[in-house]
Amino acid sequence: YVKMAEPMVIEHERKQAKSLQEKEEENEMLHEEFLEEFHQKDSILEPKVLKTLEKFLQIGGTLEEAVDIMVASFVDLPASINKMIEFLTISGMKKKDITALVEEHLKDLVLKHFDPRKADRIFAEAGSAPQWLEEIVGYAAWRNLIYQLSEQFPECILLKFAMKLISDAGYQNEITSATTASKDFDVFVSLFSSHLNGLVGATKPHLFQSHLNDILKLTCHTEHTYVYTQAVLCVLEERFPESKPLLRWLSQEMEKEAVGKIQETLKWTLLLRGVTVYPQLFEALNSMLTRNALNPADMTTVYQHYTEMEHTPPSEFLRIPHFLELLLVSLFKTGSTVNPTHEEKYIYVLAYATSVWDRASETFSDVLEPVLDELTETQVAVSHAYTICRKGSVSHTDLQSSVQELYQTLQYPVVSKAVLLWLEGILLEGTFFEMAVENAILYFSILDEIAECHKLHHPQLMSLLKRLYETSSPSTGTTDLDQKIIVDRMLHLAFCGHAVPVIEHLSLCMSQGSMDHSLIRYFVHELLSAIGPPYSSDFVSALTPILGNSESLRSSSTEGRDLVAKFLEDTSKKIKRRKR
Repeated sequence: YVKMAEPMVIEHERKQAKSLQEKEEENEMLHEEFLEEFHQKDSILEPKVLKTLEKFLQIGGTLEEAVDIMVASFVDLPASINKMIEFLTISGMKKKDITALVEEHLKDLVLKHFDPRKADRIFAEAGSAPQWLEEIVGYAAWRNLIYQLSEQFPECILLKFAMKLISDAGYQNEITSATTASKDFDVFVSLFSSHLNGLVGATKPHLFQSHLNDILKLTCHTEHTYVYTQAVLCVLEERFPESKPLLRWLSQEMEKEAVGKIQETLKWTLLLRGVTVYPQLFEALNSMLTRNALNPADMTTVYQHYTEMEHTPPSEFLRIPHFLELLLVSLFKTGSTVNPTHEEKYIYVLAYATSVWDRASETFSDVLEPVLDELTETQVAVSHAYTICRKGSVSHTDLQSSVQELYQTLQYPVVSKAVLLWLEGILLEGTFFEMAVENAILYFSILDEIAECHKLHHPQLMSLLKRLYETSSPSTGTTDLDQKIIVDRMLHLAFCGHAVPVIEHLSLCMSQGSMDHSLIRYFVHELLSAIGPPYSSDFVSALTPILGNSESLRSSSTEGRDLVAKFLEDTSKKIKRRKR
C-alpha cells in the first residue's frame, strides 16, 4: 500500500509546491502594484487608501514601508490649489470666475486622461453607482463633461449609467447627441418623449422648428431608432385619433429626412402602414419607390386597385410624400414626359391621393369606404392645369390666353403645388432673364396668385425667390429692373402673411452685402407705407436691424425717413406701455 500511495503523495506535494510558488508570484505582483499606487502623488488622500493598505498588509507588506512611501509622495496638492485660489481672490478675481477656471482645468485633465476600462472596473467593483457620480449630475458643468466623454467612449458602462442618471434627473433635453441617446433605450425614449411634448406644446414657430429638428436628428440616426419611433407614432395615431394629422405629418417628415440615410426607408413605411394586405399594390409601390421612378406597368396596377377592386384600398396608402413627389415630377417638371396613353392614370392617382379620404362604413364599422365627393373636380383641375402647363412650356402666347383658367385651378392645393414645381423649372432656367419683362411678369403673377391662395406654400415660394435672386447677375442678363421685380415678389409674399421670414432674409442680405442698398430702401419704403400698428414683437425684432443700418437708409427720401421715424415711435410707445 505504501508503494502504491507513494506516487500520489509525491504528486500532491508537487502541486502544493506549485500552488505556493504561484501564490508567492501573485503576491509579488500585487505587492508591486500596491507600491506603485503608494508612490502616486498624494496617495494618502485617496478615498480607498485604508482598504488598499489593509490588502497590502495581508500579502505580507509592512506598515512602515507603506507609511514611508506615502509620506514621501505627499505634496498636498489640494492645499496648494486652495492657496492659489486665495491669491487670486486677493488679486481681485471674482469667485465665480475662479470656480469656472478650476472646473475648466479639471475637465481638460479628465478629457485627456480618462480611461474607460478603469472607469468600468471601478463601477464593477463598487457594485453600484459611486456617490460622487450622483452628486456631479446636479451640476451643469460636469453634465457637459459627461456628454463629451460619452461621445468619445459610447461603450463605457459607467458613462451609460451616468447618462441614465441625467435623464432620470430631468435633464434629458440637454442631450443633443443622437449617438449618445441611441445607445441607451431608456434615455432615447425619455428624450423622444420630451421633444414630442415640446413639439405639441410649442407656442412659437422657432420653438416648434427647434423641437422638430431635434426629433429628426434623434430618430433618423439609425435604422433601429427610425423603425421604433415610426411604430410608436402608428400606435399613437390609433390611441389618439384627434392628434392623427399632426402625428402623420411628423411621420412623413421623419420619412423625408431618413430617405438616403437609412436603407429601405420607404419599404418600412409601406410595411408599417399595412399595405401588405394588398400584395400586388405593395409590390408595385415598393418597386417604384425603390427605383425612385414611376413606370406604366406599376402605375397601371395602382390605378386598377383604386378603380376596379370591390374593396378599394385606403387612400392613405397613396399619401406617401416621396410617391406624390414622383407623380408631380413626372407630370409637371419641365423636360419630363409621360406616355400619352397613361397620362389619365397618373392624373387620376394623383387626384385620388390628394382629394379622397376614408371613413368607417355604416354597415361594417371595421371596414373603410372612400369619400369621393371632391375626386372628379380635383381630377378635372389637375388635368386642365397639366394641359395648360404643357402648352405654356412651348408657347408663351398660349399661356397668356389661358392664365385666367389656370388661376381657377390654383384653388386646389395639389394643382398649386404642381404649378409651382413647373414654374421652378422655367424661372431657374439659365435663359429666363433674357426673356422680355412683360413675359417674365406673367410667370411672377402666377407666383403671386399661389401666395394668396395657399399659406402652406409660402416657405417653398420664399425658397424659390431666394434662389432666383442668387442666380441673378449681369452675366445672366439680369438688370436692376429684374432684381426689383424679384424684391416685389418678396414684398407681396410678406403682405400675404410671410412677413417675418422675408424681412429676416433681407436683413441677412444686408449684413452680407449681397443686395443693393437701393433695393432694401425700396422694400422698407413700400412695406412701411402699407402697414400700421399694432406690430407683433417678432415683426419688430426682424425689421429693427434693417432700420438701424445707416448705410441702407442714408439716401432715403424725406417721406421714407418719416415712415421710419413713425414706425420707431409707434414701437417705442408699445415698449413703454409694456414696462408700465
